Amino acid sequence: MRPIHPHQTGMPLSVTDGDSLLAFAMIVDINGFTQMVAKAGGESIAQFTRDVLAGGIAAVEHNGGEVVGFMGDAFYALLFDPDNVFGCCAEIAKDLDAQGEYISGSPGLFSFSPGGPGLKVGIEHGSFDVATISSNYLNGQKLFIGSAVNYARTAETAIKQ
Repeated sequence: MRPIHPHQTGMPLSVTDGDSLLAFAMIVDINGFTQMVAKAGGESIAQFTRDVLAGGIAAVEHNGGEVVGFMGDAFYALLFDPDNVFGCCAEIAKDLDAQGEYISGSPGLFSFSPGGPGLKVGIEHGSFDVATISSNYLNGQKLFIGSAVNYARTAETAIKQ
């Protein structure tokens, strides 16, 4: 196993199967998404989902992290420095505030999310192993496996809506 220290190698993260790295797992999930889908009826919420998550993705990348996976209304990111984790969370909060003001000021826009979206964020630090998985549709995709992912997901899902 080749230990990777991204702050030493620089971004973008370059890993191969069998590598291990120490990082913060961050799971960012739209709060109340299932209820929004039910309220949306026939209205497409794909654009809404993309717009809500785009600010968080930009915050991760701006703070030296990597978004390494998507799961419907959520994304999974790795960050490598505690100060960057804090900076990322602050930027996500500012972006959500701006989105809430925009949606609140636009009657009828995204009626399934009055007042704007909310996000749940779970973060945990730990060691990750790297492997590749493939499908016909996705081709090869890196997996970052470690207990910190499970703990971050547990923390994120424990947040009450």
